[in-house]
Amino acid sequence: MLNAAIFDGNSGGTPTPVPSTLQLEGRTLGVAYRFGSLTAKASFINYKVAGSFNNNVYSAGLDYHVLPDVDLNGGVYVTSDRNDTTNHSLMAAVGADYFLSPTTALYAQVGIVDNHGAMDTGFSVGDANILYEVAGTTIGANVGIRHSF
Repeated sequence: MLNAAIFDGNSGGTPTPVPSTLQLEGRTLGVAYRFGSLTAKASFINYKVAGSFNNNVYSAGLDYHVLPDVDLNGGVYVTSDRNDTTNHSLMAAVGADYFLSPTTALYAQVGIVDNHGAMDTGFSVGDANILYEVAGTTIGANVGIRHSF
């Protein structure tokens, strides 16, 4: 699989993930290849907001279906601030899913992020104050059950 996308929002009211009227540009290029029950993935993303941040994100990962109902996965993500390369982060995560049914799974995952300079990469977009972390190393883990309707 190969995918690519470009988003170019002009200034003056473009809806962005963080509400803004600044010009926003986003570019992504990704590739994935399946070798039987193993899938390898890699991507490049650039986020650029006028007069603000300009980040490149490089990622690579594996997804391995050990059994039809057991999936092991992991990834590495490197983010670099193109305006000031002393600001960068390295994040790695591994996880496991056990599928009870096609719509329900038990999961466990652990991640580590190491931020340098003013980089504030965090673990989750869904929880308040977890998206942004301080400089240094942070480790997080969780377990749970996921159900899709």
